[in-house]
This record gives sequence, C-alpha cells and structure tokens, in this order.
Amino acid sequence: MAFGLFRKKETFADKVFHNAHIYTMDSGLPWAEAVAVKDGKVLTVGNYEEMQAIINEDTEVVDLDGKYMVPGFIDIHHSPVMKMMGDVVEDEEEEQEEEEAETRNIFASLDHAAVYEYAEDGEIDEWGAEEEDFEEEPAEYDTESTDEEDASEEEEEFEIIDEDGELDDETEYYVDNSEFTEKAAETLEALSDHGFTTVLDLRTPNNVENEFTDSLIELYTEGKLNQRFFGALYINQPAPARLVKEVLNMRRTKCMEVGDMIKNEFLYVLLDSGEDRIFPQDALEGIMEECADRGFSFYIEAVTKEDLLKAYNAVDYVRNRGHKNCIIIASDEELTDEEDAELSASATVYLTWRSDVMGRSFFEGNITDGEEAIEHLTLESAEMLGMESKLGSIERGKYADFAVFSENPLEVRPGELSRLFCDMTVVDGEIVHDVDAENDDYMMNMIMYSR
Repeated sequence: MAFGLFRKKETFADKVFHNAHIYTMDSGLPWAEAVAVKDGKVLTVGNYEEMQAIINEDTEVVDLDGKYMVPGFIDIHHSPVMKMMGDVVEDEEEEQEEEEAETRNIFASLDHAAVYEYAEDGEIDEWGAEEEDFEEEPAEYDTESTDEEDASEEEEEFEIIDEDGELDDETEYYVDNSEFTEKAAETLEALSDHGFTTVLDLRTPNNVENEFTDSLIELYTEGKLNQRFFGALYINQPAPARLVKEVLNMRRTKCMEVGDMIKNEFLYVLLDSGEDRIFPQDALEGIMEECADRGFSFYIEAVTKEDLLKAYNAVDYVRNRGHKNCIIIASDEELTDEEDAELSASATVYLTWRSDVMGRSFFEGNITDGEEAIEHLTLESAEMLGMESKLGSIERGKYADFAVFSENPLEVRPGELSRLFCDMTVVDGEIVHDVDAENDDYMMNMIMYSR
C-alpha cells in the first residue's frame, strides 16, 4: 500500500518576516529574529534558519534589515472619529460634545427601530426626551412612503455642501458617505503611521455611527481597512435600559459578518457630575445589568471622585449578580485603601487613565519607561478588551498584527512615543503601511512625471 499518499499535507507560510529584533511580549520567548504568518495568524516565531521547512516558492519573504518589530499597538483611549469630524464639518469638537451632552439627543438622531418603538409606545418621557425631539422616522420604517420620497429624503439628509461649495450650517453631522469614507481612510492611514492596528473607538457621535460603520465595512470589502475597530455606544445621561440594549444588539448584528475586524461590543458611559450631568446610581446599575445579560462589555469614564465611586458601586452590583463581563474604568482619580477594601469587585475591573494616547498628554504621569509603555499599548490593552488570546503579543495562533520601527521603541521616552513613526504596519498578516514601498512609488511617479 502506498502509505505516502496519506501523508499530512505540508503547511507553508504565506509570509516570513526575518532579520529583525522582534520583541514578542511573550514571557517564554521575549526576543526572536523571525516570524512566520499563515492565514492572517502567527504560524511560528523563532530562528529564521529553522523556518526553511515552511518556506516554498509561494512564500513571501520580507527582510526587515535589522529593524525592530513589536505587536501592533492597541489604542483604548482614542476618539478618531471625533478628530475626523473636525475636518468634515465646521462645528468644533466642544460643540459636538455639548450637543451630545443633552439627554434628548442621545438616541433621538439614531435611525434604529428600537428608538421609534419607544417613541410610539410613549415611553420616551421616562428618560427626559420629548416626542418632537425625534427626527421623522426614516423611510425604511415608513411603509407608506414612495421610492421618490425615499430618494428625496436621502439626498436631503446627506447633503452638506451648498451650491457655492460652502458648508450648510443647518445640517448637523450628516455627510455624503463617499466623503465620509475618504476621511475615514485618511484617519486609518494616520493611525497606521504610528503602528496602531486596533482601536477602541470612543465618543463617535451616535448620529454618525451608522455612516462611519458603513465606511469601515466598505473599506473592509475593498481590502483597505488598516485597523481593527471596536465600536462603543456612547451615553452620558440615563436612558431606558432596554433601549440601550436593543441599540447595542443592532450595532453588534451589523458587524457580525466581518469577524474581529469590526466589532460593536462596548457600551461607553461618561460620568461627569462636575458638569451637572446627573446619572443616578440605580439608572447606571439598571443599564449595566440589562446589557451585561447580553454579554456586552463596558468602558466607564469617571471624571470626578464621586463618579469613580459610582462606577465601582455599579460594578459591585453587576458582579454580585453573577456577570463576568469585561469592564474598563478610565479615571484620573484614585480610591483610598479603605474604599478599595469596601468595594468587593474592585479587583475585577481594568483601571486606566483618561489621556488620549495620540495627544500631547500621552502617558504623562502614568508611565515612566519605554518597556512599560509598549506593554500598555499591546498585551495590557488586549487584556482590557478581552482579546488577550488573539492580540497583544507575537505568539503562535494569535493575529499577525505587527508594528516595525527603525528606532528601538523600548528606548524612546514614553512622552515621545506618540511622535514616533513606524516603517511598516501589518494587520491580519497583510502589510498595510510600508514606508520603503511608498517612497519607491513616489520616486517612480516623480521620474515618470519628469519625462
């Protein structure tokens, strides 16, 4: 019998990155010189010589010329869409935040069936909104509208530039989706330049969330999505718990087909009692329990000490009911030892600070050395997102998300790391940013233009 016919098919790598200083964040193998990738995941890490058996004529071998590779950076502090919106519309970020701070606008602008169900049921008074605050129900829920009416409404809703090319001030944050997608692509490119491969997207205005998610999905289908985006529904005032849960369910369902590239699993709660935004303890606990029951994660930003205590008490409430959901609390305040001892669930949440890692306050006062900074941007942030089994280190079976630098990022002062540009960014095993290739293309274009 020809037993050779039944030999296991050889596994060959799609790509092998070698001749590098690879800081893996794996305690069992902190440093390596090569990493092999297969189907978007790490196949093996170690010595290049030992990888010859998994290299064939179809394997792309990438020589990193002695550069430094680390796991792709994970940003759990950023608000990329808020920054992007500053370029798309005339309103300043502060004006957008002020608009979002009003209770009645938390869900009133969302085109979600659950919102209109609440409006029809007369339950909106429960959370302070008035019926006239709701926009007219969109055509997809209006069974009596004609196709011509639908087209007219859609054109009016997304038109933002008038005949003179000026911004239409009466339009809030709605933009033509092609322009939105273009701006989204620019935002992704800027993040890639700094080695970010995963972003927890905070504070996206709820009334542009659909457009932004549509843009991400469009970029994904075109093979141009350069980061994993984890969306977060933003609330800063009480709302009916069931409504919050239903909107989260719809956001989750919309992204189910794109796996871990686009996820909507987080509820982002802003507690800021210093701005007279009252969020009662029982309302917060009710919302968290309802959403925890469906497996959603939480990011709670607590501005004041009072808010921090409120957040921890809400965590105690849901933990005592058996929920083990991922919970992140971001605050610049701290608990005393006595307060920490009284809150039984304080050890079951991830605590971080409120700084924007892409801003000037990057890590200031929180991290003192480069190694700790890299750990926070990789493995620690992956754990906060509940993705430590897939992200945060360069290990077999994890996603092949890498950032490559000419300069050793471990030796860069944490406060300067946000200004360090990377040479190459890899997401899901694909090179999405390559300075050398981009420079070669630029020079070629210059040569062709000069002719």
